[in-house]
Amino acid sequence: MERPRSPRCSAPAPAPTPASVTLAQLLQLVQQGRELPGLERRHIAAIHGEPTASQLQRRPKPWEAAALAESLPPPTHRIGTAPAEPAGT
Repeated sequence: MERPRSPRCSAPAPAPTPASVTLAQLLQLVQQGRELPGLERRHIAAIHGEPTASQLQRRPKPWEAAALAESLPPPTHRIGTAPAEPAGT
């Protein structure tokens, strides 16, 4: 039994275009190194220059983060309260 269509979906989705080659033909084209129908060829070339240094700090490994968290002092404020203001303000 078919579900009734929603009025918001009045236009049907476009059907996928049928394959112009079979899987066996596709395999043969790949093995022969030939162009595949329907695929856009990208012209990507390697740049043989010096790599740039990362500007981001390395994220700590899980065991490094756990050791760092254990070595830090506990927080001085409680959840739900404002931090204490320094004396003299």
